Amino acid sequence: MANGQFYVYLVLGNGEKDLKTLMKEKGLVTAPAEPVWEGHIFEGWYSDAEFTEKWDFSKDIAEKEMTVYAKWSEDNSTHEYKISVSDTVGGTISVSPAAAVEGTPIIITVKPESGKRLVSGSLTINGEKSDFLSFNMPAEDVIISAEFELIPAKVEKEESDKTLLYLIVCGVVLGAVLVAVGIILIRRNRGQIIVPEFDENGAVIIEDNEEAWIDETLVVEDAYPNAKKSTGKSDADGATSDTSQESAAKTDVGITRQNTEGEGSASYSPEEKPADAISDNDGVSQSDLEDIDFSMFEE
Repeated sequence: MANGQFYVYLVLGNGEKDLKTLMKEKGLVTAPAEPVWEGHIFEGWYSDAEFTEKWDFSKDIAEKEMTVYAKWSEDNSTHEYKISVSDTVGGTISVSPAAAVEGTPIIITVKPESGKRLVSGSLTINGEKSDFLSFNMPAEDVIISAEFELIPAKVEKEESDKTLLYLIVCGVVLGAVLVAVGIILIRRNRGQIIVPEFDENGAVIIEDNEEAWIDETLVVEDAYPNAKKSTGKSDADGATSDTSQESAAKTDVGITRQNTEGEGSASYSPEEKPADAISDNDGVSQSDLEDIDFSMFEE
């Protein structure tokens, strides 16, 4: 231009119309308002298109026609990058979320079809192998790929064997628990059920000690179906006699009180026992049998 005038051009680079300033002589160029571009950060002005020479409007002198360029960078704090999944056979791959800004945690979900599994080492993120089903979103779009394969029959059998072994162990444990519960139920509040001893007449013997006792569950009709009721009386030969045909048909079990000090014994049938001889609770107590005998019936 004549008279030493020239233009300084300002390239904004944000899609807006470029600016130009008329310079009448060399000198400082008037700085424009800082430009804006959504999703981008303004990084300053440069005197070359390669952004190697920074331009400072407050001190750099324009001597001739020239162009100043605005430099931009993407604002990763707001820009969302996309995630895509390559086509797969034998299963599906999904991600959440499907788009995100840099640094956002991404979750990968792998769902093989029935009888198939993910091939070891086949999961990749932008071509790089990944052993994890999650990652942080990088500052770029992402492509995820994976492969599936049939599960070998041997592996299926091993899983079946493990399941069977688990069921067996559970059965054994459950059986042990049931046995323990049964023992607890049998060992009632009076102590442990003992196997009774019988004298020569077939009567149950209870000795004089605190450990020996008999529970009412031992005196049941089903235990001795052929037993006969004894009167507790003996003839000259020491044999026990029946009192009536009706009593012979009954199947109560007699009990004999045996004195360990050798002072003899006394016996009577359950129907002849005193009212306070047997309690109505769990069975015959030691104190209840102080002066009582029940005789068994001979077959």
